[in-house]
Amino acid sequence: MSLASINGGDRRVVTQADIPNICETLELKPYQVVGVNWLLLLHENKVSGVLADEMGLGKTVQTISFLLLLKSLEQSDKSAVGPHLVVVPASVLNNWTREFSWIAPKLRIVTYHGSKDHRRELEDTLDSDDFDIMLTTYAYFERDTCQEERTFLRSFQFGYMILDEGHSIKNSNTSRFKRITALRARTRLVLSGTPIQNKLNELLTMLSFLMPRMFDHGSDELLSFFDGNEQKKCEKVRKILAPFILRREKKYVLSQLVPKTVSIELIKVGEDQRTAYTGLLESVIKRREAQAARKKAAKERKKNKGKEHKADRQLRELMGSYAAPPGGEPSAMSIFTQLRKAANHPVLLRRHFVSDEVLETLSRCLHRAEAFGNQCSMSRVRQELESYSDFELHDLCVQYEAIEELRQLQLPMESLLASAKFDYLRKLLPKLQKEGHRVLIFSQWTKLLDLLEVLMSHMEYRYLRLDGSTDVQERQGLIDTYNEDKNIFVFLLSTRAGGLGINLTAADTVILHDLDFNPTADEQACDRCHRIGQTKPVSIYKLVSENTVDHDIYKLGESKTDLNHKILDKLNAHGDGKKKGKKSNVVTVEMLLASVISDYKSAQTEVEEK
Repeated sequence: MSLASINGGDRRVVTQADIPNICETLELKPYQVVGVNWLLLLHENKVSGVLADEMGLGKTVQTISFLLLLKSLEQSDKSAVGPHLVVVPASVLNNWTREFSWIAPKLRIVTYHGSKDHRRELEDTLDSDDFDIMLTTYAYFERDTCQEERTFLRSFQFGYMILDEGHSIKNSNTSRFKRITALRARTRLVLSGTPIQNKLNELLTMLSFLMPRMFDHGSDELLSFFDGNEQKKCEKVRKILAPFILRREKKYVLSQLVPKTVSIELIKVGEDQRTAYTGLLESVIKRREAQAARKKAAKERKKNKGKEHKADRQLRELMGSYAAPPGGEPSAMSIFTQLRKAANHPVLLRRHFVSDEVLETLSRCLHRAEAFGNQCSMSRVRQELESYSDFELHDLCVQYEAIEELRQLQLPMESLLASAKFDYLRKLLPKLQKEGHRVLIFSQWTKLLDLLEVLMSHMEYRYLRLDGSTDVQERQGLIDTYNEDKNIFVFLLSTRAGGLGINLTAADTVILHDLDFNPTADEQACDRCHRIGQTKPVSIYKLVSENTVDHDIYKLGESKTDLNHKILDKLNAHGDGKKKGKKSNVVTVEMLLASVISDYKSAQTEVEEK
């Protein structure tokens, strides 16, 4: 390792020539060597930090290289002595294990995860001198039932505690945050492509985690950052962040990285889907008008000492055509979710299986087949089915198709494919396949992934699927299969489970079937293929149903992305600091719903006036 003179003193500096001495099989990009040196600088100053490189720039490789470097320094630097702890999402545990075995085969790695017997064996036999690195997952800091596991982890004095996807500790009031901060570690390192996601106070939580003595989340000094307008808040946070965060973006450090194009596809919904959407929206408006009328009538009765007033007569007229749903009025979130389903695929609603006769047949057949267990009464089966969507009921009919009556009730293929976005995919996918592209399709909903499977089978495409229910031990195998088998055209993934720490550079096209409220989740999904190792230009398609809640979610996501840029652009070594993001617009679901209703009423008024 080289020595450089800085401010009259000598400090260690890692150069490209030192890399083979650290690891023979390792090749680091120049900016990654800078990253390792930055981590070394933090270490020498005994401070924690955030490696906030944009997704796909190799934070894992830089971190493992740094841990290898610490191992080489143990004889001369007591603060470099391990063991060290790395906490990762379960979905990327195998990826980390693989990277350690490739980059740092000499490091002794212990994985604290898996079966209860395996964990108990480690708890009974493992000592600090037995390993260099312990890998574990966030699961043990979330479940109340994992007290023994947390007690075991607290028994160690770790050198470094490293959190992958560290933005998951954004809320200091959660059990996860409190339990992780209870671990003993000299230094803390957070890895996150987006250390802030939605709110400025998430940054402050991050700082309180990294430097609890300096940035106590409950202190008056920390709370004072909420004083003043948004611009002043941003400037204040930037000043605090600058020394402790290293942020590089692809466009600045990887001139050789392939280009990425993003297309926002505004898709016009068909007549039947539009009817489903507007019918749902009009019922929401009716309910809200009834609620407002009730409040007005009650207020005027109180004012007129119980006597009937004009508002009572208006309420009677309005309520004559309105019946409150069983169980009371749905929440704004519930209503908004239903509108989102209508905007994406109408079979996610309940429009087909509605007659008493059909529901009676379903209940009787499924009760006889003990579909819900042999202890479930027929009335309880009927009650359960009342909450199911058309697709969920169709799926039950498929599962029990040996029963003739249920086979007859299955939805026809045209109903399963009848959505505007599926129509778009049926035109786009053949074109992409003909041109030699390979595709990742992301959705937030597993039921939509089920429907996409129907579409893939109908179009006779080979495909794989990964979502939150996929066993952690199987995920890497699916990823390897897709990357190695060029005949598999499509990989279906859930946005959250498939958007973290996964390398799918065999694909060059990403389709976001439905957008997340949080654009960070979508960005992470896109970066599964737009990253180091990608050799083809990458195309991103964001599907947005026109004149629906889809468009509102897209606009909300853009405002959140602007907030990220306002905070982090100043941290970019190549940034000019002159970019001005749009004003942050953190909007509640209730406000979004009010906006959707207002836009619809305005559109209806314009139609009537014409």
